[in-house]
Amino acid sequence: MSSIKNPLAAILDSNKFTGLNYQDWLRNLKNFLASEKLLYTLEKTPPKEAPADASPEELAKLDKLWDDELKARCYLIASMSNGCGETSLHAREDSSEGSPCRCQS
Repeated sequence: MSSIKNPLAAILDSNKFTGLNYQDWLRNLKNFLASEKLLYTLEKTPPKEAPADASPEELAKLDKLWDDELKARCYLIASMSNGCGETSLHAREDSSEGSPCRCQS
């Protein structure tokens, strides 16, 4: 976990998602993201592109949203066991029906 200054990062490191511990892992992830002020990224997806008529202030807000979303995604994947992290990288593209990703042993 790259946020070494945050003691909650150690909890995510020692309790990685394995597929069987989803509830505990999600609680720990949410606590960590909340402490990093990134919890909103689980519920709010930024637009893929900036509107053509976006003001400089709107562009700055979008840049922050994109940066925060990327950080949260990296924390999420880093907090998964190796099989789960690899699976989740492609889960969005592969799972149009919303089926949960499964960890590989």
